[in-house]
Amino acid sequence: MPAPSRIERRRAERASRILQIAARRFAAVGVDGVRLDEIADEADIARATLYSHFATKEALVSAIVRPALEQALHDASGIKLGDAREAVRKLLRLYLKLWKAHPDGMRIGHRIQGTPLGDCADLHRAFMKHVLRVFGAACTAGLLRTGDPTLSAMLLARLAIPMLETYGGLARCDDLFLDSMEGVLLQQVARPKLSTTAPAASRSPRK
Repeated sequence: MPAPSRIERRRAERASRILQIAARRFAAVGVDGVRLDEIADEADIARATLYSHFATKEALVSAIVRPALEQALHDASGIKLGDAREAVRKLLRLYLKLWKAHPDGMRIGHRIQGTPLGDCADLHRAFMKHVLRVFGAACTAGLLRTGDPTLSAMLLARLAIPMLETYGGLARCDDLFLDSMEGVLLQQVARPKLSTTAPAASRSPRK
């Protein structure tokens, strides 16, 4: 396979810069709060040049969110359901992994919940099927606090990113996130109660 030409390398570098700028701006103020002119100005390119890379804002959003969704789908499809509680924990650890690899993509995905995802819609639906598969197994095992896989999936979607944002600067971010989300989603393991009464003193038989 021939090496990319100088023009192709420059085009790829320009597209990467556009994505970095757009991701940062979309994550900060939301997709609707950013104009393509602003992205073009910060990238120091003409608007026509931006359109030659990404014809619409939807295409730009899709290019940012897609890598996170592709990784999410790949990893979620490998979660085994033998231990339902551990399967939920693996799903939560997947969110941590995605947050570290694609923070802006995760922020943007959280902001645009409920809106069309363009050509990423099929990826998102496929990922959600695996999320519901995991929560369905947990529900069958009597582990879900809500008793409803769909409601549990909604809680995960609405709480995970704000919680990661809150814990992000702390040294124990991972543990705090996992403990907090597991507490919201799962019934806690019952622990045997310790007896509070002291054992009766043994008495020597009277002579």
